[in-house]
Amino acid sequence: MQDERLIYQARQKVPPLQKILDEAIENIKKASPQILVPEYIRAHFSECATTLEPKALEIYLHYERKTFLSAIDTWVSQNESVIKSLSEKGLPSSDFAKEVIKLFYPLVQRLEFRSGQTRKARGGRTFELVIGYLLGKIGVPHQKPKGKQQTKILKRVDLVIPDQITAIERPDKAYFLSCKRTLRERWKQTIPERKPSWRVFLLTLVSSL
Repeated sequence: MQDERLIYQARQKVPPLQKILDEAIENIKKASPQILVPEYIRAHFSECATTLEPKALEIYLHYERKTFLSAIDTWVSQNESVIKSLSEKGLPSSDFAKEVIKLFYPLVQRLEFRSGQTRKARGGRTFELVIGYLLGKIGVPHQKPKGKQQTKILKRVDLVIPDQITAIERPDKAYFLSCKRTLRERWKQTIPERKPSWRVFLLTLVSSL
């Protein structure tokens, strides 16, 4: 229970997705400002997406590293007496390190498992936010489906252009986007089923299908 609380507290230090994306945008504005100019985005949409998304991932991993370091500091503080007892046994440095790692390993295993799950989920959602941001920069109205219509009609659709009402009532006037950062073995089962008059597009970072 103590380890679970430690993990929870450490993971709370990772900022929300939008904040991380905002940081990535600011970094790119300083390093390569032309990439975020509307005219450039229109002509090089893929390049802009594949520049912005990795930068957001880099920033996320930076915060994730701080999460692990925070967990280490907290764990050491909580187990100071145990570590002290081990140090007083006069063990060779390598054996002492092994004993400490054995105690610490269960926490690391759970923390990495949780972080791995979060990393995958956040990666997909971040890519979706990147696409939405770039569309907004070039003046393309879009919306993320929500509510009962999203569950029943727009299942597996990540973004619709121009909006959800048009997508439902006049699908021939809309575009349906499926944003997939990576593609799994059964990736075709995760994209929307193409209905009559639907124009469905798969957006992904994978260069070859």
